[in-house]
This record gives sequence, structure tokens and C-alpha cells, in this order.
Amino acid sequence: MKKNIVIIFVLLLSVLAYTQRYGESDDFSYALKLYNEGFFDIAAQQFSIFVNRYPASDRLPEARYYLGLSYYRSNDFEDARREFQLMAVTYPEHTRAPEAWQKVGESYLQLGRKEEAARAFETVKILYPTDPLAPVCLFQAAKIYYEEKMNDKAIMALRDFLDRYPDSNKYPNGRLLFAMLQLEENNYDIALQEFDKVLKSGAENDLLAEAHLGMGEFYSRLGQLESAREQFQIILSKYSASPVSFEALLRLSELMTLYGEYDNALKIVNDNLIRYKTSPQKSSLSLQQAAVYLIREDYFSARKVLEGITTAGLNDSLQARLYFYLGVACLGDGKYDQSVSNLNRLLSDSLLKYAGRKYVPEAKKQLGYAHLRMKEYERSSGILHEYISEKKENSDAEEILSDLFYAALDLKRAEEAENLYREILTIAPHYSFRDNLLYDLSTYYFNTQKYAEAKSAFLRFANRYPCSGKIDSVQIFLDHISTYHITDQKAGMNRLARLMGQLVIQDKKMELMLELARVHLNYLKDIPTAIEYAQHLVSSSTDSGIVGDAYHVMGESYRRDAEMKKFQGEVYTVEKQKALNSFRNAMNYVAHVQYPDSLAFSFLSMISEPDFEEPVPMDKQIQFLQQFRRSYPESRFAEKAAYRMAKLYYDKKDIDNAIMVLQDLLESENTYLRGNAYYFLGKIHYEMQNQSNAAELFKEFLLNISIHPLRAAAFGTLAKINENMGDFSTAAQFWSKLIEEYDYSPAALAAKNRIPEIYLKAEDFAQVLKYTGPYLRKTMAADLVLRKLRKIEEPEFTFFAGKAYFNMNDRMKSRNLLLDYIFTQPDGEYYAEAHFILADISLSEGDTDAALSYLQTITRNNSSPFYLQAAARSADIYFERKQYEKAGDLYESLIPLTTDPDQKIRFQAGELISFINLGNLKQYDRKVSSFRDQFKKHKEYDKYSAAFEYEIGKYYYRNKNFDAAIKRFETVAGKYKRTEYADDAEYQLGLTYTTLNKVEKAMDILSKFSEKHPESDLKADIYVTLGGLYYRAEKRELAVGAFQRAVELANSPATRKSALSNLILIYRDLGLWDGVLSETRKYVQEFPEAEDIIDKKIMMGSAMIYMNRYSEAVEFLRNLKFEANSEQEPEIQFYIGEAYFNGGQYENAIREFVKIPLLSKQTKLQWEASALYYSGQAYEKLGRKSDAIRMYQEIVDRPGILADLKREAQKRIEQLKES
Repeated sequence: MKKNIVIIFVLLLSVLAYTQRYGESDDFSYALKLYNEGFFDIAAQQFSIFVNRYPASDRLPEARYYLGLSYYRSNDFEDARREFQLMAVTYPEHTRAPEAWQKVGESYLQLGRKEEAARAFETVKILYPTDPLAPVCLFQAAKIYYEEKMNDKAIMALRDFLDRYPDSNKYPNGRLLFAMLQLEENNYDIALQEFDKVLKSGAENDLLAEAHLGMGEFYSRLGQLESAREQFQIILSKYSASPVSFEALLRLSELMTLYGEYDNALKIVNDNLIRYKTSPQKSSLSLQQAAVYLIREDYFSARKVLEGITTAGLNDSLQARLYFYLGVACLGDGKYDQSVSNLNRLLSDSLLKYAGRKYVPEAKKQLGYAHLRMKEYERSSGILHEYISEKKENSDAEEILSDLFYAALDLKRAEEAENLYREILTIAPHYSFRDNLLYDLSTYYFNTQKYAEAKSAFLRFANRYPCSGKIDSVQIFLDHISTYHITDQKAGMNRLARLMGQLVIQDKKMELMLELARVHLNYLKDIPTAIEYAQHLVSSSTDSGIVGDAYHVMGESYRRDAEMKKFQGEVYTVEKQKALNSFRNAMNYVAHVQYPDSLAFSFLSMISEPDFEEPVPMDKQIQFLQQFRRSYPESRFAEKAAYRMAKLYYDKKDIDNAIMVLQDLLESENTYLRGNAYYFLGKIHYEMQNQSNAAELFKEFLLNISIHPLRAAAFGTLAKINENMGDFSTAAQFWSKLIEEYDYSPAALAAKNRIPEIYLKAEDFAQVLKYTGPYLRKTMAADLVLRKLRKIEEPEFTFFAGKAYFNMNDRMKSRNLLLDYIFTQPDGEYYAEAHFILADISLSEGDTDAALSYLQTITRNNSSPFYLQAAARSADIYFERKQYEKAGDLYESLIPLTTDPDQKIRFQAGELISFINLGNLKQYDRKVSSFRDQFKKHKEYDKYSAAFEYEIGKYYYRNKNFDAAIKRFETVAGKYKRTEYADDAEYQLGLTYTTLNKVEKAMDILSKFSEKHPESDLKADIYVTLGGLYYRAEKRELAVGAFQRAVELANSPATRKSALSNLILIYRDLGLWDGVLSETRKYVQEFPEAEDIIDKKIMMGSAMIYMNRYSEAVEFLRNLKFEANSEQEPEIQFYIGEAYFNGGQYENAIREFVKIPLLSKQTKLQWEASALYYSGQAYEKLGRKSDAIRMYQEIVDRPGILADLKREAQKRIEQLKES
């Protein structure tokens, strides 16, 4: 019975287990079917039920994976991420685990958590490095890091990817991404190598097009216009079907626009318009056309292009750009209503505003100006003030407020203008043109006949801006207002009251009438009445004193009448003549008048005026003034007369008397005149080159006279004196003091530029950057229209900073700043010099095409001071490039452009040497005779004659006419032995005999060279040649000694480089690997731009291997792979494998060797064959004979491998089979 019960129980358990298995399978299949049929939400529910119902199921990992997929396809990314991660962590050995981690990353991406996504993708490589998903996920992680600007992490991920997975189909993509990263990090050499590797990888066309696009961007950043243009045009011609061809077209047009090639920029867009059909593409091209027109300030054409663009199919970003450009174009074209409408479209739509956020600040500014042009002052003011308050860098705030200020004056809103003036002083207290604002406000009051307000404003001006360029005009206005417009009623009435009293108690009618005339003239400004009273006195009085005084009053009255008419721009000759006649008549009574000194000085002043009818000779004027000073030594006009005398002495070149008179004035109590005397004396000494005396006078002036219109000029002249004396630091201090105290003055405007120029002269480049830094653009807008609209506060500072960086060898920063200056200041003062420096930068990079392009923009019309230098430099470049015909033509064209005999002889010699190198010796013979006739007395005649003989010798040498060459070289060494070409000729003689294999003759010349030419800079070259001769003669020790001596003596980079290279090679041949390593390190440090730099670094790695420094070699060579080109990379990979092999790490060695065929389509067969052989050797070491035989057989079967290696491989196969 018990037995039956047990049997029944077992049967029940079996049935239950079978039923569970059947139900489990059915439930899983049902859930999977739902998933496959697209019912993802229901599938998620069923997989969730399965997971909870069957916790011990073997299919639980699979169920969790599909649960995650179901959530993912249902857009429930957080739950999907959780399930995938739970599955991967719980079942790390499951085949789905790598996929689960990949899906964790994809879920994070969907959730916008990109860094976490990248980490999840990297986990696949960390946990499952050999899984097929590992390279895919690692590349995906690198892409995310790149997009998120996490460049360090992106570079690390890509280095790992490129090193581990050369067989991945994403490998070329990784190379391209790595190149783009290096470009962003300004590692230009590595970037160029990586782009080149992609181009040689045989990748698909779209990827190759992207590589060309990257190289175009690379050359653009370097300012190498021609090279960049070539890359973009390759895409347009060879990969026109690629998605990036459109971007290449836009970049090419932008590049042309940036360099001022506006017509070419428009043409290339027009030529390609027909190729692009979609609305966004066509619109983008039209926008690019419009941008060119806007930058050219051709607003009409820009508007017409923009109005032809429809918004249908455009994304928000393109629409925002369209409305912004239209707003700018309409504003420039005078269509203010349309400008307002388009700018408001951008600013009022939240989506467009966000998409076009880079345009929003400038759009507000443009909108404000549109309303201003429409005379809608209140609206304009509100918008522009809002723009100022929102903009972080308010560099243009003062200009905007200044424009509002003038708009307020146009609208006769003086109070508003006053407020704006005060606002400018608050926001920009050192605004350079604030004196102009107050001056214009003052003249506004004057022109609207508000004389009291005008006087108050002009007085404010005189107190605040004593050194302004307008101070003299201000004084004229103040004198005019006081003389003609503001009557002193109270003083006049008081004077009249006293006269009435005198009239009652005295019988002096004539005297009283004279006083009454003076009251009308001086207090009541009633000139006609003053003249009437004076005329009456002249005709009726018999008193000589009264008659003389009356004529004096008449003269002053007519003079003021003439000045009023002159001030108003009217004809004043009649009044002036009457004034002169009155003064002449008064002078007849000078002994009797009440104020004889005043009368005499007024008369002298009038006859000394430039427009006097009969100019009085200077000597006569001086006599009059001397007589005046003798007659009236105590007069208040005596010092004015003295100062006028000093000016007359100065004008007639009588400097001694001018100095004597001015020295007397230094004791004057009149600070204004004393200041004038100090300054005038200083100026005279400065002009006489008495720099120290001038400096002392200017310093005394500044110490003793605290307020004076000439103080700013004195600071400026002191700065110039110190510049002339070479004390640039002190000069800069004076310029700085000038700006600090009188930044509004004309002298200060010049000083702002002088300070960085002085620091450049002093080669204190750090100070240049410190001074200019606050004024430079913090960022440069990518949109060229925005860049054009955003004015630079001190544009010249961009040039100065660029020049400083050039002198500091920071070519990239220099180029960017100089290009920005050129773009924003096409008519700038330093436009030509900027191009000249850019040419020098290009030359330093070996890009002679770009250098010539820059130099050719410097024309005789726009830049005469630099044209000669630019053309001469161009000729020299053509000569160095062996384009002798172009060089000769240029040298010839320069000859008539200079009168400098040193330049003339250089240019004519350049032309003649070009003929020699062209082999046109007949033309040379025809012209050399006139050269000799013209320059036979020139100090450098022998030098150039020697140069001709030397160049002819080299010409014969190149053409293997060695006897003729020897004859020429011997002529130079003998006849012109005192010239700089003598040692060159002797050296060439040694080389010629070496070429002829006349070793003894060569050795004789070269071994005596140092004794004959102890100061020659060719001694190192001699030792290099001797080293070569010793080496060929197998005199290794002598060769080493010669090359070592060459390294010690070399004073030119080229010679030292050659000497080091030869020394490294001989050390290698002798197996002196420590020597190889130390000398290659020197080479790499000293010549980082050398064309063979990677080869030298490979040799360093090889030396480490032979010195048993295997780990160091592996690390060094792995890093080197990212600097090498596609042809060098297999060699480096081989040495990595060799390092592992020699270090006994045979598995690692094999792993590295097998990567070689995968690296590039350009793999050199020798490295692949060597890798196969060493792999065979490694397998032998591991005891894996069959694998070793397989490697050796591959060598035997593969065509193109050297026969010796094939025989060695066959031999190893036979030996292994026998063993």
C-alpha cells in the first residue's frame, strides 16, 4: 500500500513538473509571439508575468532581455534600462549579456543621459572585449563623448578602439572621428596624419568625402586658403553625391567670403544651385548669397535674394536666419517698416527665438535702429536700452547711447540728450568721444538761442575737457556769447545810474557820453548805439583825449561787428575796414587817450591778422611789438605781446631770440601764458634734437601747470622723446598717463595705438597682450554677417595682438587674430602689414602658395609702403622654388620702383642670377655688362660679381660640366676670396671632386678648409662631407668623429639636422643603440617638424627593443601609431610585435603581428611578410607547430614575397614536420 502511495506521489510530481514545463514554454512562446507581432505593451505584461511566475526557469535571462526590449519598443525607456541592466548584471555569462549592456546604453540615450550611455557602451568592451559588439559599442561611446565635448574621454576611447579593433568595419569611422578630435584639440600634425589614413584606407565614398571635408577645415584653420579650397572642390567634383558635398559648397563659399573673394563666393553658389533640389538646401544657398551681399553692404541685392526664399519646408533655425538677414537687409536698404516686421517675427516667436538665439541680441539692436530711422524715438530708446541691459559685453553701449543722444537733439529734446550724456558717463566714463557730446549739446543750445544754457554747457566743457581738440572753439563760443549775447543788465544799470548822478552835479557832457558809449558796447551789447555816440563825440569834441577814446570805441565796435558777421559766415570786409580806419585815427591821439596800451595792442593785433589787406612784414611786426613792450612795460598786454613776438621769431627761424623771449615768460604770473611758454620752448628744443632739454621743459610744464590745454600734448611729446631715446618702458608710461588723464584728447586717440606699438618695438610681447586683451573679441561669431555687424571697440588692437603672437611663435592665434582684423577692417591702416605677417606664417609652415596669395593682395594702390617688400619677398619665394622665370620678371619690375642703390643692385642681381639658373647665359651676358658699368663703384659689387660666378659654377655642376664648374669655383675662391662666397666656392670644389671620385683631391681641399676659413659657417657642412667620405672608405671611427664634430659646430638647423641624421645612422650600423637613442631624442626635440620625424621616432622605439626595454618600447610605439601616416603604421605595428616577441610574450606578439594586414590598403608587403615569419617563430616558442607551419606556408604561397624569405619559410616547414 505504502509502495503504491509513493508511486502515485512520484507520478503526480512528474505530471506537475511536465505541466509546469509545458506551461512555462507556452507562456514564453505566447509572450514572444506578442512581441514579434508588434504588441509590445501586452508582450511586456506577459514577460513580466513570466518572470514572476517562473523565477527558477532556465529561460529567465531570455525573458528579462525580451521584457527590456518590449519596454524599449513601447518607449518606456527607464523600465527598459532597468530590465536590461538587471539581466546583464545577474547573468554576466549569458550570451545576451553584451547585447543587454548595449541596450542599457541605447536606453540612456533615449532618456537624454548621454554620459551614462557612453559608460554603458564602454562596459561591453570592458567585460566582453572579444565580443563582436565590443568595437561597435566602444566606437559609439567615443562618438557620444565627442558630441558632448568630453574630448579627453573620447580620445581615450578611440585610442583603445583603434588599437584593439583594426578589423572592425567601423575602423575607418574611428580614424575619421579621431582626426576630428585632434583638429578640435589643435593637434594639427596628428589630425592631418589621421585624415590621410582615412583617405588611404579604401573606405566608402561618403567617408572619404567626410575626410576631405575635415582636411578642408584643417587647412582653413591654418589659413591655407588654396589647400582648403582644393579639398572642398575635390568633394564637389569627385563626391558630389555625398551628403557632405552640400556642406563643402557652403564652407567653400564662406571661406571665399572671409578672404574678400566676394564675386567668387557668389559664383560658386550660383554654379551649384541647380544640383540641390530640397527647399532647405536651396534656401541655405540663397542665404549664403545674401550673406555675401550683406557683408559687401549691397543691401538691395541681399533683400532681393532673401525675398525670393519661401519658408515652406524650412526648419526653425533657417527661418530665424532668414528673418534676421531680411531685417538687416531692409534696414540697410531704407525699408524700415519691412525691417521691423521681419525682426519682430524672429523676436516674437518663442520657437524661432530659441532656434535663432545667436541672432537675438543683434536682432534687438537692429530693431531699435529701425525704429530710430523711422523717428519713433521712444520705442527705439526702449528697445536699445533693453538690448544694453541684457548684453553681457556692452562694448557698444556708448555708441548706441550716443546715437540716441543725437536723435534726441534732432528732435529738439535737449533734456533727454542731457540725460543720455550723463548715462554715457555712468556706463562708459572713459568714452573717448564724450567731449564731442557735450560740445554738440552746447552748440545746440547756442543755435537755438538759449545763450545762458549754452554758456553754462560751454563752461562745463572747459572745466571737464581742457585738452580737447575743441577747446579753442569752445573759447570762441564763450567769447562770442559774452561779447554779443549775454548783457550784464545789472552792471549796465548801475553804471548808467552813476552817469546820471554825474550829469546832475557835473558839467562834463562829452566825458559822460564817452562813458555811455562804453556802457552800450561792453554791458548792453548795443553796438549801433555805441558807434552813434562815438561818431557824435568825434565830430563835436575838441578834446584830443575824448576824440582818441571815441575813435577807440568806434574801432572796437566795428571790430566786434566784423567778427559777428565772420562768425555767421557773412561778408565782413566793410566793417573790418571801418574798424581799421578808426584804430588808425585813434593812434593819432594815443598820447592823450585813457587806455593807450589797450588801443595800441588792438591796433597791432588787427594789422597782424592773416587776412589783413596789406600784410605787415614779420620784421616790422616785431619792431611794433618791441616798441609796445618798451612803451608799456606794465601793461596787462605786455606778456601777450612778448608771446606773439616769440612766435614771429620762431616763424622767421630766429630761434635764439624766440628762446630768449620765451625764457622771460617762464616767470609770468599768468599760468596760461607760462604754460604756453613752457610748451613752446620744449617744442623748439625737441625740433632741434635737444631731447634731454626738451624732456626737462615738458616735465617742468606738467609739474608746475596743473590745468592747461597743452598738457595732453606735452605727455605725448615726452613719450615720443623717450621712444627716440630707446626708453620704450618710460615712453609707454607717459602714453599711459596721457590716456589716464586725458583719454578724450586727440593725443590720447593716437596714444592708444602707440602703447602696443611701443611694446612691440621693445619686444615685450606679454605687455602687448596684457594691454590689448580687454579689447579683443572673446569669441568670433561663426555667422559671418554677425561677425561683420559686431564692431570691435579697438580694431587695431586685434592686429597688434596678432603681431605679438606671431613674434611669440604662436602661429595659430596670430593667424586667427590677423584674419579677423582683415575681415573687419578691409581698409584698415595695418591691412597690408597683416597680409605680410600672414605670408611669413605661411612661409614658416612651408606653404609658399599661401604666402604668395597673401603677398599678392598687397598692391601698389592700397599699400605703397609694403608693396616693394611684398613684391621682393614674392620674387625671393619664386627663386627658392626654382621658378626662375617668375622670379626674374618680378626682380626686373622692381628695379624702376626704388631709388635706393642697395635695393637696385639686389634686384638687378636677382634678375641676372635667375637668367643663370634658367640656363639663359646669353641674356645674362647681354645684361651683366650694364650691371658692371652701373655698380662698379658700389660697396657690394664684388659680392654680387662673386655670386654670379658661383651660380654659374653651380649651373655647370648640375649639368655635369664639372671642368667648367671647377673653373668658376676656383675664380670665386681666388679672385673674390674676400667675399662671403669664397668659402662656399671652396666647399663646392670639394663636393665636385667628391662627385668625380677624386677622393684625395677632395680630402685635401676639405681638410684644409677650417684653417683657410676659420670664421666660415660651413665648417659643420665640411665635417658632414668628410664623415661621408670616411664612411665610404670604411673608416668608421673617423666618420663618427667627423659627424660628432659637425653636430658641435653646426650653426644652421639644416646642417645640424643632417649631421645628427648621419650620426644616428652610423651608430645604428655599429650597433651602438644607446647612442642611437640619445641622438634621436636630440633630433626629435630640436626638429619636431622634420619630414622624417616619425622615422626617427620609430628608430627610438627600435633602439629601446635592442636595449631590452620592451615595456617602454611598446608604450612608446603604441602612442606613435597616432602620429604616423598609413604607410608608416604597419612598420610601427611590427616593432610592437617584435618588442613582445623579444620580451618572451609570444601570445601578445602574435596578436600584434596579425593586425598588420588590417591597418591599411597601403600596407607594405615586407612588414606583412616579416609579421608572418615572426608569428611562425612565436608559435614555435609556444609549441604550436601546426599554427607555425600555417604561418610559414602563407609566406611560401603568397606572391610578391622575397625568394630568400620563402626559402627560409620552406626550410622551417620541413624542419617542423621532421621534428
